[in-house]
Amino acid sequence: ILGAKRQAQDIVKSEVQRAKSEGLEGLYSVTNRWIGGTMTNLGEVSKNFKRLSDINKLFANDFEKQKFTKKELLLLEREKQKLMTFYDGITEMVRTPDVIFIIDTHLEYLAVREAKAMGVKVVGITDTNADPTIIDYAIPANDDAVGSIKLITSYIVDAWIEGKKIALKETQTAVSTSNVANANTADAAAKSAPSVPTGSSTNSGQGVQSAKREGTP
Repeated sequence: ILGAKRQAQDIVKSEVQRAKSEGLEGLYSVTNRWIGGTMTNLGEVSKNFKRLSDINKLFANDFEKQKFTKKELLLLEREKQKLMTFYDGITEMVRTPDVIFIIDTHLEYLAVREAKAMGVKVVGITDTNADPTIIDYAIPANDDAVGSIKLITSYIVDAWIEGKKIALKETQTAVSTSNVANANTADAAAKSAPSVPTGSSTNSGQGVQSAKREGTP
């Protein structure tokens, strides 16, 4: 979800948090300036994700922090804040998203271009100043009104939550079905295997002893 304009920032953050509270993963957000290359050059951009992760780990470890001077820690804190401003909502994104929902497609024309270049479906609020023909799923609405943004974004997140739950349920059902099929196959294989009489080895030994007594070579 891309909602970098002031009216949309808090709404997007709240809705994404609502989805995460359901225990679901895979929904990301940008609530500040869109960084060029986020989709078209994700490999390079992800290096900033790692940098932010490394800094967070450093600040969480008192022993590691002691290796730096106060000035160095201050500079690291500033770098951390800058990285969080741009990437906080997408640091866990490891691949190009399947769909992007954009609030104000006219303002975020760069994100629209990147999405089209990468084959990512675009769902977007298109106000009177936007071109709906370049949007895969255009939603004609006022992209400046808080009420409008809240209503549409909440419906988009509701749909994502519902779809995610259905997908997880289908995956669990497929895994369960596969496990049952494997168990049935193993059971059938065990039943079709030739049986070995338990007394065969004993009878064979008795035959050898009898033959020796009778002088049979």
